[in-house]
Amino acid sequence: MEEAVFLTLNKLGCVLPDAGIKTEKSIKRFYITATIDGDRYSNAVNMTVYDSSCQSCTQEGCQKLPDTCLINNLCFQDGELNPKDNSQVCNVSASTTEWSIVPTAPSDYPVITSVNVRRSKDNTQLRCEVNADTSKPTASFRMAWGVDGDWLQESVLPSGHLEAAINLSDVSYAKQVTCRARSTFTDSDIFSPFTYSNPFSMEGQAPMSSTVSWSRTPDTLHLTLTLLTALGFTGMLWSV
Repeated sequence: MEEAVFLTLNKLGCVLPDAGIKTEKSIKRFYITATIDGDRYSNAVNMTVYDSSCQSCTQEGCQKLPDTCLINNLCFQDGELNPKDNSQVCNVSASTTEWSIVPTAPSDYPVITSVNVRRSKDNTQLRCEVNADTSKPTASFRMAWGVDGDWLQESVLPSGHLEAAINLSDVSYAKQVTCRARSTFTDSDIFSPFTYSNPFSMEGQAPMSSTVSWSRTPDTLHLTLTLLTALGFTGMLWSV
């Protein structure tokens, strides 16, 4: 129930809730009554709110406009992509009530589906892996590392390779490392847009190394173990 505003002797104003015609349903009907005590109500007035981009409504009812789609009770224009899946499109020549698959055309460059950063099994490197269409032998890929937002020099991946590596020790100072890749055909000068990897947090990721040193006196052997960790140097001393 909404509180009304007295306008004139025979006119009240009230605020209607959001009809949701762009997100829930293209047509929403309200039945409006008025009361002064919460017990006695006036006769109901029928009010229809609709999305005019694909609906036309009168007192007699509503009709869908031609050359538009009404999918899941929402309006879409011919050629408009599904906002939740850009592989689907409103194609009125195929269907006005269901999504159609976007037709695919030969690409001007190899399609990159994803780029990922992971740590190597021996914990000494970060690896940038490119997942892409390599069906054509002229496919070529270029990648670059991003360190705290600064991009290093781009390099061309060797033919048949979709992975590049960087030593953890070379970026141990960084907070975040990313990589990006783009593609082309060797007989073309058209490049794909960059595809970016997930940001890789370097917190606690610095490689660990250790050194052992010893010294001896006539009565005692001293062993010192020094560890280089993400937090700096730590040392331990034993005497035997």
